[in-house]
Amino acid sequence: MNPGNICFANAFVVCQAWATLLAGALDPKWWPLGGFEFFRSVTAISGLPLNLLKFQPFLWLLTDGWTLADMDRQQDVAEFAHWFLMRTTPLFVDCAWVARFVRDGLENDPSVRHETGHPYGLIQLSLDPRHDTCSLQTLIDQWHDCQGVCRAATQVGRVIILSLSRFLPDDTHKITQKIVFYNTLHFPCFIANTAEFCNYQCKICGFVYHEGATPLSGHYRAAVHCNNQWLIYDDCKLPDKHVDLPDVVLRNTVLFWLLPVDGIARNSDELTVLRYRNHMMDNEDETGDADL
Repeated sequence: MNPGNICFANAFVVCQAWATLLAGALDPKWWPLGGFEFFRSVTAISGLPLNLLKFQPFLWLLTDGWTLADMDRQQDVAEFAHWFLMRTTPLFVDCAWVARFVRDGLENDPSVRHETGHPYGLIQLSLDPRHDTCSLQTLIDQWHDCQGVCRAATQVGRVIILSLSRFLPDDTHKITQKIVFYNTLHFPCFIANTAEFCNYQCKICGFVYHEGATPLSGHYRAAVHCNNQWLIYDDCKLPDKHVDLPDVVLRNTVLFWLLPVDGIARNSDELTVLRYRNHMMDNEDETGDADL
């Protein structure tokens, strides 16, 4: 439900709940600082709508810089997402990344040591307003910058959340570039502590899009991918079903949830196996391309 201006929270909760289910993370061990009771209730089958502002498991989480008073007005969903992840530290999410030169023996060059991302900080992808349309994979590849500083995740087997920079710093203009995507894409990850990287396969399990001129106005909605179609949610309504996403949606996406195709790794040994498997797949792809 959306009794006030909390569509930003509703949209985030829908995607995070769906990612939790797909990751098999509906278990207290994945939520060391709280959140399990909340998502267990959110994902339970019920004929009654859920009012977040009156739901105690959600209100218990409103501490450390985010209070009930902040729900009286529209907020930036990216800021809320970052706060929620920092507040609850779900172990199946990890957005950590670093930058390393992959040429000329400059892997440890101090000029890139500041290029890092927090495990619960969203990975920011830049948009170029000069282009009307761009693919999400291209944005990831540009962020990765394999011929430059080379950014990549430090782990596989975890959910990654991407944030698109649609709002310019002065908050007076929004970039409405159309972002197209397949449901499956690849994301770069460094192999151990080396400058070598592999691309692991992941799928988009959900995204948030925003209709409005600034992040503190307009309306946020969520979409999740289920049974080869997109379910687009709105406050107090049953979701709309789409096979092909409307143009207005593709021009307003702001957050994406990426889930590893191989699923969530349970321990360090399984993470190592997944890294090796993806590395071998990359080598096979390169060999196959060379034979064409």
